[in-house]
Amino acid sequence: MSTGAKPKILIVGAFTFSRGEAGSNYAIGLGKALKGTGFCIEYLSKDGDRARIREDFREFTCHSAPGRRFLTGWKSAISALSASDDGLIKWVEQAAAGEFSAVIAYPGADSTVGFLVRLHRSCLKKGFKLIVYVCEWQPLWRFGDPKLRRRLAATVDAEIQRRVVNKRINHVIAVSSFLERYYRKSGCDVIRIPPLIDAQAEKWHCRPAVEGRKQRLTLLFSGSWRRDRLDLITEAILRLRQEGHNVVLEFLGSGANDFERNPRIQSQMLQAPQGCFRFHGNVPVEKVLPITASADFGVLLRDRAKWSDACFPSKVAEFQALGVPLLCNLTSNLEEVLRDGDNALIVPQVSMAAFVATVKRALALAPAEMHHMKQCSLQCAANRFDYRIYSDPLGRFVLPLSAPGLLSNRASGPTQV
Repeated sequence: MSTGAKPKILIVGAFTFSRGEAGSNYAIGLGKALKGTGFCIEYLSKDGDRARIREDFREFTCHSAPGRRFLTGWKSAISALSASDDGLIKWVEQAAAGEFSAVIAYPGADSTVGFLVRLHRSCLKKGFKLIVYVCEWQPLWRFGDPKLRRRLAATVDAEIQRRVVNKRINHVIAVSSFLERYYRKSGCDVIRIPPLIDAQAEKWHCRPAVEGRKQRLTLLFSGSWRRDRLDLITEAILRLRQEGHNVVLEFLGSGANDFERNPRIQSQMLQAPQGCFRFHGNVPVEKVLPITASADFGVLLRDRAKWSDACFPSKVAEFQALGVPLLCNLTSNLEEVLRDGDNALIVPQVSMAAFVATVKRALALAPAEMHHMKQCSLQCAANRFDYRIYSDPLGRFVLPLSAPGLLSNRASGPTQV
């Protein structure tokens, strides 16, 4: 791309500037990749905590929009579904026509059909091309509201987004090959981009010094527990402790009280010997990476289903960038980036017995083997998730939408990496 022309791109959606949640990491990865190929990137979010803005965002112009008014009952439901009071939409509507060449929307799990439809209309009026970044396909249980009718309504809304609205927007960045295939078959202009990181960033240099054989094996579960078979993971840890193995499962982003809605897991927590489970809870973003880096393995265990194949866990890229191998089964596109015995130990099936057997493999590793796995993880982060790898293909995808006259030799059809 010519450095003389820098179309301005707005990345908008359900992410924060101050925390380290998946949406925030998705957004910053896209921004860095596009900036690297000559675009001017700005962000728009409802996060007004400018005093605690993450270091990653400080090189960009970041705008904050007010949240919705506080409403209750049916008024709140109508306002949320229709996005009639959405501050992000109002901000875009007030922007000058032609100010942005393109808008990339990250809807997030709580965004509605109304939000995407209104955003699309606003972009059309302003002359902004709209691109939607699709990162998941939520199942019914994904929506945590205890009332079934609300979860059903949210599920129907999400299905309409994936099956209807995104296709009308037509320009899609998909996080997995499952989503890429789905939208390509629908005739959309699509590119697959996994969660991206800056593998050369200083923040990853918080890894503890390499030591000899540890007295215990530390596994780390990070993020929301509802996606994973945590019942099997905790049962496996209890079995290992009963057999005399010194294994600890740590939780980052979850507290003991978060499992009250799952009686099976809560019962296992109550049976656990002291020190078996450790809860860090929600910690400031600057503490997340040092805690993660101190683990021996990051853990995932997910049933293979549409939702798990559609998403790509952003935490995988972060674990790898910190030199922390994975102990997990394979869903989504994980088989493309994880190699058993190199940067991961693969759990062959979703069962307690299989998880126990894989943890025993980890316990049997010599220090030299652990060092090898950490080095392979770092290489994976640099070779598979660094934003620089995707700057050019992402730029070729976005440029014809933002400035059609600047790229005349783009190949026809969907873009692939």
